[in-house]
Amino acid sequence: MRKLITVLAIMAMAGGAYAANIDQGTKELGLSGGVDFDSAVDTRIDFALSYGYFVRDAVELIGEVEVSDDDISTRYSFGGGAEYNWDLGSEWVPYAGASVLFSGTDKDVGGSDNAAVGKVSLGAKYFLRDSVAPYVAVDYKIASEDIYPELDGQVVKYSDDEVVISWGIRFYWD
Repeated sequence: MRKLITVLAIMAMAGGAYAANIDQGTKELGLSGGVDFDSAVDTRIDFALSYGYFVRDAVELIGEVEVSDDDISTRYSFGGGAEYNWDLGSEWVPYAGASVLFSGTDKDVGGSDNAAVGKVSLGAKYFLRDSVAPYVAVDYKIASEDIYPELDGQVVKYSDDEVVISWGIRFYWD
């Protein structure tokens, strides 16, 4: 939670901001990641890379790749989706997105699972320049199999859904 507050504070205090570059024909490269040293199964590392193209003003099609690793499993996901961005006439651009991913999970206990994953995201970007925007989002993921580790008392079990706060940076160009 402190990381989220820090990111939001930095974004709010940034000076010299520019208008959002979310017009048709714009391309976007997104990077996000994080480390949670105190997850339910000790240290968890997440990394995601996305590429998007605005097919209409404020409407973006996205391809994405995600990797997540913790002490008991490694998950690789890839897929695509769409995002709608609201241009409020300021540096802040809220957005909503939905994606469908294919995920392969290698578990230390219980073998491996492949799953289809639906992801819904709600977030906001803050344009520091017309080509750079840090962002923060809440992602809800639901899978066709139990692929997300969680702690149930002293026992690790797997669930078919998770909620994640993601943050990163996105780069834009025409």
